[in-house]
Amino acid sequence: MNESKLNEYYLKIAQTVNGMIPEEWSKVILYGEVNEGTGTAFFFYQSIINDKLIYSHDIPELHSISRIEYRETWRRLIKVLKELLDEFK
Repeated sequence: MNESKLNEYYLKIAQTVNGMIPEEWSKVILYGEVNEGTGTAFFFYQSIINDKLIYSHDIPELHSISRIEYRETWRRLIKVLKELLDEFK
């Protein structure tokens, strides 16, 4: 397993999650699960504005973001997680 390649995947995951969060944040807790043919992911982030943990799938309602736009970005996150799984195989 190539450590440099893993770091690329971790960076892609971090960039994707960061792009999904429409405000300044201080901490992210990510859960991702993928296997053959299926996958899921969600995260909580801590807003620096009010120090609350925000559930990722609540972002569209809380920040007036299109559900379609959010879903497309979420699918990119799942894709990178699947690529990471393939690297571990």
